[in-house]
Amino acid sequence: RSGCATEEGAGDEVVGDETTGTNGMTNSAKRARSDAIDGVSSLFFEVVRGAPGRVHSKKGRLVVRTLLDSLVGCGGGSKKKNNANKKSEEMSDGDPRKLVLERNKAEALYEVASQFLYKLRGHIVRGSGAHEGGGDEVTGGAFAEVLDEMHRALDAATTTMKELPPSSTSSSTEITTSTVSIVHSIAGYVIGLMTETIDFQDGRLLVNKDRVTNSLQTLLNRDIYSHATRELQDRILQYLCAAWRTNPNHPSFALRLGKFFPSIVAPPTDSSDATTSSLEDGGLDPALFLGRNLLPHLPKKVASTYLIPALLNAAAASSCGDKSNTDSSLVLLHTIATAVWPTVDPHRSHDVDIDDTVADALFAREAAENCPEISPNLRSSLFDICLSNIDFESNPPT
Repeated sequence: RSGCATEEGAGDEVVGDETTGTNGMTNSAKRARSDAIDGVSSLFFEVVRGAPGRVHSKKGRLVVRTLLDSLVGCGGGSKKKNNANKKSEEMSDGDPRKLVLERNKAEALYEVASQFLYKLRGHIVRGSGAHEGGGDEVTGGAFAEVLDEMHRALDAATTTMKELPPSSTSSSTEITTSTVSIVHSIAGYVIGLMTETIDFQDGRLLVNKDRVTNSLQTLLNRDIYSHATRELQDRILQYLCAAWRTNPNHPSFALRLGKFFPSIVAPPTDSSDATTSSLEDGGLDPALFLGRNLLPHLPKKVASTYLIPALLNAAAASSCGDKSNTDSSLVLLHTIATAVWPTVDPHRSHDVDIDDTVADALFAREAAENCPEISPNLRSSLFDICLSNIDFESNPPT
């Protein structure tokens, strides 16, 4: 039975011996749901796993495909009909119960898939030593078919999003607002599964990096990213950071993805953009996220050429648009200035030099040589941001 679990203690009220949260689920119901998800994921795992370090040659791929198809097919994401969707189909598109039902169904399937893949990744890695070589290529090869199915599911979710109109209303006869919301949630779940796999042991199971680049290029394209919900945008940025962190020197990432930074971090120009971009922190949340989670992991030349200019422009644009955003812009500048860079040693590509003197190396001449020329207007705006707090303390508002 699927339901949306929330953090315990948030809006809870005691009913007899049970605690009921804002979603109407008691603690015992939450435990039952958690046990059910764990049991189903364990069942999938037992069916799929083969010899140590291997996926079952006949059943493995079929089970993974069935599970991911079920996730992608929630909420009309797939044109295939099945008995599981019968109850949902009996409700009208405008019925809020349908939105809740489909959301809960998709969330439960995501949690099952997430736990199942977690168990399967561990099985593959633990058993890799039993095979000759036992290196990352052998380990990644054993997981290749599973990863292929995950890419196929992501391609299907992306295609469904592309087929949606730029904006849908409840009066739409074919695709309603609730369907758009569910499709975006499902895409976010599939992206989340990809991110979890990439994050596993620094991308040890990732064998086809170009395919990851292809999917990111599609997701960051304006046709999808600019119309995505804030939750989906966050998932896409997490996917981007995870993929690039594990492959900081891969040429495709810089050449094909660096061009998207300016549009990703640009603050919204008016309130109409608030549906897809948060206006909190002056609309700099994506810039701050990339500054904290991606910038320190990039080679200095790549960061200086692609990411840092975009972040500087975002800080200036946010502050110029609304002086109340100066604090957020200053935080972003501080994040850039205190970035700690990876070591140059290729054999220790994941290490970080924590020498305090390196933290300020961004503004040294060596780093500046890689940055594009900063226009006088931009330079002036950045100086204004740095001096704004001094002006405020000297001339407090009356």
